Amino acid sequence: MRPDGHEGFEFKPGQFAWLTVWNSPFAIKEHPFSFSSSAARDSSDGLAFTIKELGDFTATIKEISSGQRVYLDGPYGQFSVDQHEGPRRYVFVAGGSGVTPVMSNLRTLADRGDRRPILLVYANGTWEDVIFREELEGLEERLNLRVVHVIEDPPDGWEGERGYITADVLDRHLPEERERCEYFVCGPDPLMDAVEGALIEEIGVPLNKVHSDRYNLA
Repeated sequence: MRPDGHEGFEFKPGQFAWLTVWNSPFAIKEHPFSFSSSAARDSSDGLAFTIKELGDFTATIKEISSGQRVYLDGPYGQFSVDQHEGPRRYVFVAGGSGVTPVMSNLRTLADRGDRRPILLVYANGTWEDVIFREELEGLEERLNLRVVHVIEDPPDGWEGERGYITADVLDRHLPEERERCEYFVCGPDPLMDAVEGALIEEIGVPLNKVHSDRYNLA
């Protein structure tokens, strides 16, 4: 999306906006989506969402033609590394399309040249379901990033983590300085419930270090 008649607007990585398509900007019905683009780039060059087909509205997104006018209301949300700039490390835990706001954070950190250690634990049903798979490999070169894929139904010969993100999985991969990390969790509600419980109740991460983006509530 590119601004039409204005210079665009700034947003923090990981924030979201309400999107209106095929309707008046004053319409009651609008839809929330997280930005997947970098906040470090000029918004006049364009903003991006990454939308998975999950419902009636998202099933029609592919029908939007080039030049279609859309309306954005935003930005909103606090799921951003810019809210927590002091930690030595960042830990992201995502499931499925919940990686979208994570990508906005990662792309922004990469554009800024940030070299703090980052861990991403990313769960999907199959290897083919992994969104941004190739770009994540590239970001491991641009950032001090390590990506741990957790696949529920992995392909033959898979040597990585399998099943679901549990306290044991997290314990194997979290850094030693766990109290000095900020944790960002986004994905389907069952995953978020499990990960928040594992981090806070089993691993002992302080509650104020865990930040969640429950997009299913919108």
